[in-house]
Amino acid sequence: MQNPEPAQKVVHVKFGQQAADASEPEELREVGPWGRVLSRLLESEAALFRNWFSELKFVGTEGPSIILRAPNKFVAQYVQTHYLRPLLGAIQLEFGSIRRVCFVD
Repeated sequence: MQNPEPAQKVVHVKFGQQAADASEPEELREVGPWGRVLSRLLESEAALFRNWFSELKFVGTEGPSIILRAPNKFVAQYVQTHYLRPLLGAIQLEFGSIRRVCFVD
């Protein structure tokens, strides 16, 4: 009697990869200053863009702050902790007087 081969338990994750049939990332269809911020981030740091910035959504501005929505709290906190400098730099080039990035749920 032969033992059956164990079932393969591999989860394939396409972290940060675009769909093969997508001609342009959905995030870059955004127009205005936020769309230009996303374009700058993609051009300067493509891997960071796909993994961390691509799902950030523009909510608005309030005084010297820009308000963004992240897909979850982990992404918001990680971006603030590790990638705030390139994000804020791109934002300031397009929005000018922004000095702070805030995330909302």
